[in-house]
Amino acid sequence: MKEFSLTKLQKIILSTMAESELKDDFYWTGGTALAYFYLQHRRSLDIDLFSEKPFSYETITPIVKTISQKTKLKKIQEKRIFDRWEFFLSDGEEIRLEFVHYDFPTLNQKREWQGIWVDSATDMAANKTMALIDRHDPKDAFDIYFLLTKLKYSPQKLLKLARQKFGGDFPPSLFWSNCLTGANQLQTIQPLMLEQNPQKLVRKIAAYFEKQAAESLRSIL
Repeated sequence: MKEFSLTKLQKIILSTMAESELKDDFYWTGGTALAYFYLQHRRSLDIDLFSEKPFSYETITPIVKTISQKTKLKKIQEKRIFDRWEFFLSDGEEIRLEFVHYDFPTLNQKREWQGIWVDSATDMAANKTMALIDRHDPKDAFDIYFLLTKLKYSPQKLLKLARQKFGGDFPPSLFWSNCLTGANQLQTIQPLMLEQNPQKLVRKIAAYFEKQAAESLRSIL
């Protein structure tokens, strides 16, 4: 399997955050952080910076301006979605830089890396499980597969973490149903996979989810 490394633009974004007065107000989480620190399984471009405290647009724009100056990017698109701000930067590959007010409880301690705070594997596993349940993105099923097989989380543990962090009760049937739905769409994200033979991996993941879903169903009948 190839190694996942950060792009030049991603490194500039993160180093700028580390130099900012806001470095202790935000932490790095999401798919790119999960891939870089814990799974090393796919390419990912987005940078997700979460804050437990509310913040204003005026608070974060100096960071984006500094990134623009360092990279000489003249045009940065932006969009607000409820309690999050998205900035789209491109130097050939588009990166979505997202600042999010995220006030859900933290399950495990964050760690510091090169001047910025990074979310724990436990919290990212809970977030990814909730994402699998809440939306239909094949990247979520792909990530869940590696959380199960590489980091050795059990489905029961992932669902327990999601309950602890977000409340609610999520049945295993919903978990496996969404895994199977995502597995059927994995061919769309093959360019992101670091495996030498992505097609073989797609078949392997689909077979794994089908087997696990069937075993889960038999256990409750």
